[in-house]
Amino acid sequence: MKIVIVVLGILMLTDNIIDNRSQFIKAAMSFLILFSSVFHKFISTYLIRVACLAVIIATIILLYLGLTGNFNLFKDISDNYEGRYTMVSDADGELKTIDMSGDTRTFIYEEVLGSAIKNDYVLMGRTPARGHDAIVFAEEARDLLSVHYVDNLKIERHKDEICFTNIFTWLGLVGVLLYMCIYLYSAYLGLFKSNSKYVKLCGAMVVFYFAFGWIENSTSFDIINVTYWIFISICLSSSFRKMTDKEFKLWFRTII
Repeated sequence: MKIVIVVLGILMLTDNIIDNRSQFIKAAMSFLILFSSVFHKFISTYLIRVACLAVIIATIILLYLGLTGNFNLFKDISDNYEGRYTMVSDADGELKTIDMSGDTRTFIYEEVLGSAIKNDYVLMGRTPARGHDAIVFAEEARDLLSVHYVDNLKIERHKDEICFTNIFTWLGLVGVLLYMCIYLYSAYLGLFKSNSKYVKLCGAMVVFYFAFGWIENSTSFDIINVTYWIFISICLSSSFRKMTDKEFKLWFRTII
């Protein structure tokens, strides 16, 4: 039965992989943590900590390089693999062309930062009641609203696909720093202040979501967001951190 579940999971993971690159990465990471939990006795705690620290440092460096214009990971990948297209089926079964190397993130950062600077809300944000000034999707919004001939109409995009750009728009730089502290502090507690290898792996998952929050993970009430806040809560909980591997396994069995 376990083998069947694993096989079905892998088939679901690889289904339509080209059209759902970010979903594939998140699912692949979940499977990696799953396999690590099964073979946790053979995985060094030191290795987990070093890998997580490397991910955090790499994320901060890439973010700095991208914001300063020295190196844009999204654009670099797009330029190097430009022109690689494939055909996939949409929800209606129709074939459509997908650019496998398309850069779908740079313009979001440009719009979010440009809007914050223009409207002077870099520090404290625009509150969750507002969004950033939309440029790329402005015409699409005008089409939906049928307001092409209205002067001085403000088109705002309330929520993007990227977690931290949403936090920045709503709560500003202060909010982003505090939000980062939640991730990093919970990861630290899980990795360094817990007795169970399972909780350490939860900390590793929090580190992954911290890194991936600069690429994906739109801030919504959905299964992905609920899941990573569960990981954060486990790492923050002193009760969970005191558990041994055996106690954590017994607790997990009781909930299923």
